[in-house]
Amino acid sequence: MKKIIRKTAALAACIFLSAALCACDVQSLSTLREFSRTYLGEYECVEATYGGTDLLYLCRYVHLTLEKDGTFTVAAKSKAGFSEEKSGRYLYEEESGTLTFYAEYGGRQYEKRAVLERGAFTLSHSLKGRELVLKFQVKS
Repeated sequence: MKKIIRKTAALAACIFLSAALCACDVQSLSTLREFSRTYLGEYECVEATYGGTDLLYLCRYVHLTLEKDGTFTVAAKSKAGFSEEKSGRYLYEEESGTLTFYAEYGGRQYEKRAVLERGAFTLSHSLKGRELVLKFQVKS
């Protein structure tokens, strides 16, 4: 009986420690919906083209982070050392797997939609008659 109590206590301690180390809020894990928000987290840009020309070679990184509170942040750093960070808000539609991004830039409102499939999505935007395409996947 003592062995069972010790094993149960050790298992409970491991679960609690795992939640604490992962910076998870134990209360937020209390519902399956909170736990299943697998789209949250950091994505890295794996392809960036403008009019068919590769732009990614100019960057050290381009990361997009989806936060729990419905906001996102895009951070980029060029190989020359210049950093840029922009943020906005997003909505995720579970039924369709669609991410909708809302942002403001230069006094204009922008809305972009992308389908999240297997941890990846693509955003595109027409800019001065050429297409800017950014492909993101879950950061590994």
